[in-house]
Amino acid sequence: MITPQPKTPQIVSFMRNLFGGFGILLLTGSALCFVAYFMNYWKNNDHSKQSLWLGVALIIVDVFSAFFSFYQEEKCKVIINSFKKIVPNKATVVRDNVIMVVKVENIVIGDIVQLRAGDKVPADIRI
Repeated sequence: MITPQPKTPQIVSFMRNLFGGFGILLLTGSALCFVAYFMNYWKNNDHSKQSLWLGVALIIVDVFSAFFSFYQEEKCKVIINSFKKIVPNKATVVRDNVIMVVKVENIVIGDIVQLRAGDKVPADIRI
């Protein structure tokens, strides 16, 4: 049986992508670019905006990367949820010469699983 993932709010997932892993490195680089820009601006009266634009570009790259990662995670969650429809919930078995319908988790060694056309087959049986 596939165990479901614990549900986290989408904003928490997005923030984890924005500030986690590579994102924090991009934001740190951006902060250093802003510090360099303002130090040159106030100390040397230098008005070149290369460091400023580099900092802005790093923030934009981080935000796009976070959106892309968030989108991929949401797609994966949808795919995992679709697996629940594929896995059979019940199976028809012969146990002690009695035909019964049981949950697939309750199939034990010695049960004979009856298969018909179109049935979903429990993955842990021997054919």
